Amino acid sequence: MTGDHLTVLTAVEPGKLLTKRIRLVESEWHVEPYDRATWFAVRQVQVHDLVSLGQALAELERQPRSCVIRGQPLADINWGRTRRLIYPQVDEDGTEHPATFEPCLRRWIALDFDDLSVPGWSPEDLARRRQAILQDYAERNQPDGCPEHLKPWPLWRIDDEHEHDRDLAEGIAGDANPAPIDPVHDSELVCRAAVATLPPEFHAASTWWQMTSSAGIKPGIRLRLWYRLDRPVSDDEAKRWLEASPVDRSLYSPVQAHYVAAPIFDPTDLDPVPRRCGFWWRLVNAVAVPELPEPASPETVDVDALVSGRWQHPEPADGFLRRRAERYAEQALRAVANAITGDRHPTLMAVAVRLFSLSDAGLLDPADVTRRLLAAAELPLSAGERRQRCTRHGGRASANEDAIDWARAKARAAPDLPEGFRP
Repeated sequence: MTGDHLTVLTAVEPGKLLTKRIRLVESEWHVEPYDRATWFAVRQVQVHDLVSLGQALAELERQPRSCVIRGQPLADINWGRTRRLIYPQVDEDGTEHPATFEPCLRRWIALDFDDLSVPGWSPEDLARRRQAILQDYAERNQPDGCPEHLKPWPLWRIDDEHEHDRDLAEGIAGDANPAPIDPVHDSELVCRAAVATLPPEFHAASTWWQMTSSAGIKPGIRLRLWYRLDRPVSDDEAKRWLEASPVDRSLYSPVQAHYVAAPIFDPTDLDPVPRRCGFWWRLVNAVAVPELPEPASPETVDVDALVSGRWQHPEPADGFLRRRAERYAEQALRAVANAITGDRHPTLMAVAVRLFSLSDAGLLDPADVTRRLLAAAELPLSAGERRQRCTRHGGRASANEDAIDWARAKARAAPDLPEGFRP
C-alpha cells in the first residue's frame, strides 16, 4: 500500500486545550468544552497501514493540545503558526487571512458514533458473541496458528496488556449467565454493535477503536472507529458512502477537527472508562471501498429564474430540488448545532445565507428556516448563553437574531446557493 498522512494540528496559544475537561460535582458531571484555538502548529504523520495508524492515534490520545484534520496544508503556510482555513477570511477589522488547507483524498477514515443505542441482544446471542471474543483471543495468542494478517502477533494491542486480556478472557469464560452489554467495559461487543450499522464492506475489516470523551458520561454507545482503506477517498465520497449510516458526516470536511485526545478528569481517577482505545482485529486490514459515483446532476437551471421563483422543475412541488434542499438544510443545521462555542456564530451566519438563498428560490419555507436556525444555534449552549443569545431583551434582538437578519438581507442582495443547486 502507498503511504498516507494524518495532518496534526497543535494549539500554540498558551492554555488552549483540544479536549474536554470533566469534573464530578455533587454527583453530576460538569464538562468544559474544547477551547477555541485560533493558531496551530502543523505537522504530518505518515501512516502506511492500520498498525501505524493505530500507533499514531495512541500517541495523539496523550496530547491534549492536538487534533487531526483530513485536509492537507498548502505549501506556503507558516508551519509553526497558522490558521485553520479552507477559504480566505476577512476579520471585522479588515485583516485578511489566506486559505491554509485544501481538500485531500485519504486512505483512512474515522467514523464517529454519538449516542448509538445499546443493542437488545438476547442472552443466547450475547453468549455467542462472547464466545467469539474468546476464540479471537485464543487465536491471537497462539503464535503457531496466528493468521498472517495478525503478525507480528504481539502488536494486536498497542500497549500489549496481556494481564488485562487474560483477565478479560477468564471473566468471559466464567460468565454462564451473561449480563447485558456494557457500553463502557465491553469494547469488543461495542465494536460489533457499531459495525453492524455500517455498509457490509466494513463488517470483516479490522479497526482501531476509541471511546469518545462522552463515553460513560452520557448514555448510549459513544465510539470512534478508524479504518484503513484500499484506495484514497475524498470528503464528498465519504459523505455519499455513509449517507445511511448513524455516523457524524461533518467529519468529512478538510478542516473539521477530529478530537482524538483523551478527556482530562479532575481528579484523574474519576474516568469511568477503563480502556479507551485498541485494535479490533477481523479478517482483513483494509476496507474494500466500493464505487461511489456522484449523484446524477439535475437538468440545467436558469439561476436568475430559480432565485426569483419563476423557474419550475418538471417534478411536483415536493420534487427533486425540494428534497435535495431539505437534505442540505438538515446537514447544515447539524453543523450549526455541533459547532464549538467560538465557531458557532460564524457557522450560523454562513449556513443562514445559504438556507435563505434556498428559501428565496422557493425550495424552503422562510419562517421554518428562521425557526430551525435559532433552534440549532441554541442546542449546544448553556442556560446562561441560551438566555443571552437566543432571546430578546427589552425589545433588543439577540446576537443570533441579528446574524439571521443579516444573512437574510445578504441572501437577497447576492444569492449564494450551495453546491448542487447551480447549473
